[in-house]
Amino acid sequence: MATTCTLTGILYDPTGAVWGNAEVTLRPQPAAVIATTGGTIHAPVTVGPFLSGNDGLLTLPLAPGQYRGTARGAGGAGFTFELAVPDLAAAALRDYIGRQGLTIPTVAQAGTLPVKLVTGTAYAIDQLDAGFGLKTMNAAPVAIALPNNAPPGFSCAILQWGAGPATLVPAVGAALDHPQGLTRTYGQKSLLSLWVHENADGASARWQAAGDMI
Repeated sequence: MATTCTLTGILYDPTGAVWGNAEVTLRPQPAAVIATTGGTIHAPVTVGPFLSGNDGLLTLPLAPGQYRGTARGAGGAGFTFELAVPDLAAAALRDYIGRQGLTIPTVAQAGTLPVKLVTGTAYAIDQLDAGFGLKTMNAAPVAIALPNNAPPGFSCAILQWGAGPATLVPAVGAALDHPQGLTRTYGQKSLLSLWVHENADGASARWQAAGDMI
């Protein structure tokens, strides 16, 4: 069992708006039980606060379990949410936030790869795509931008489903590593995997690619 899971992603409010510069506190559910001379009480133990960035990016290192969270902005506005922290070393925040009563997966159950459709001719991978399979649908070539700020260990997969090949385009500061220097999918139904194996300064991600490529 993981003692700490690092959840990373963008914090959104219930309307779907990015919630930047928010202070986030969490309370384990159920509340901790504390024995006293007068009996037992359920103590609302608070974890945090954690701060989201200007862009809403939030990182939560938490023990696996269920939490109830509160996010408050600089003006005092706020909202509450449910958070199910999985028994994994790391996970995408959006996959577990707002899911009350979610069965918490273990490492042995982490083999699922959610599918995200890419319908346009250009797509920029972001940190919310961690652990996803990106399925390109366009008949024209599709440019897949690889950001320079992806953390080590970030991974995703790309399936070319449409006729247009998917070409990997590293952003400034990023690098694409392949033993033969290949950069795009081989053809329809080609599958490739991507993994960030290094990012020393947070702005120079090195992406390793493998699979059906040309």
